Amino acid sequence: MINLPKLRTVPMPAPDAHPAAVYLARLSPGSRPTMRAALDAIAGALTNGRHSAESLPWPQLRYQHTQAVRSVLMDRYSPATANKMLSALRNTLRTAWILNYMTADEYQALKKLQGNSDNHSSAIDRDGKASDSMTRDDLANYVADRLRKLKPKKMDGVIRSIEAMFQFTGGIPSTEVEAILKSLAQNKFFTIDEAGRVTYK
Repeated sequence: MINLPKLRTVPMPAPDAHPAAVYLARLSPGSRPTMRAALDAIAGALTNGRHSAESLPWPQLRYQHTQAVRSVLMDRYSPATANKMLSALRNTLRTAWILNYMTADEYQALKKLQGNSDNHSSAIDRDGKASDSMTRDDLANYVADRLRKLKPKKMDGVIRSIEAMFQFTGGIPSTEVEAILKSLAQNKFFTIDEAGRVTYK
């Protein structure tokens, strides 16, 4: 258990306005169970098992909470697993800010939460642009959100679209593009036939 002041018990918003639920809903079906489990573990660590992802009042978290969580995760898990769990936490807090449950100042105090740098790559800042503070899973989700809107029909169009997303932030290496495509395919975000045609799930 993390030895911090107790979080207040507050009425939880409806699922369509709950920070964790809204964040999880935008993930691919393949990623959702993993990130839900990560948020459940974080909620349990913060409250000695009294709260889950659905019941924890995420907007109440402050710097001391997130840094304590980071320390616990780095002690308990491998760097890759801890980074993935911190990714879920960062995105849930960002969603809480977008939903107006946190002020800009409150969110800014939390947004630099980072894990071990071994698994980090370019990702997203609060303005929707690439930054260096999130994991490859965050990056894949960022790309997936935009590809859902663009829906390029051919594989070369998908690659050009991904490259264009990062043209104003220093570009993205081809190895990262390949890793993103592999992640999206594994999560069944799309399928690609022998002619390179893309079908979105």
